[in-house]
Amino acid sequence: MKLHGAHCSSCAFAIEKFGRRLEGVTDIQVDSINSQVKVDFDIEEEERQNSTLKNIVGLIRRIGYDADIRG
Repeated sequence: MKLHGAHCSSCAFAIEKFGRRLEGVTDIQVDSINSQVKVDFDIEEEERQNSTLKNIVGLIRRIGYDADIRG
């Protein structure tokens, strides 16, 4: 996922902290230097993964940043 507007470790911490609480997410890692978010799932179905990614984007936007799902 491409991250926009989060450029420090505090930004990354907030996204990781709340992102790990989302259903289906086993781990989330934010690289604020390269503006990337990596997500690991505990689900295999692509449809549920896409739904979880959309939830993560929503979370990131609520925190005050933005993200795009890479295809």
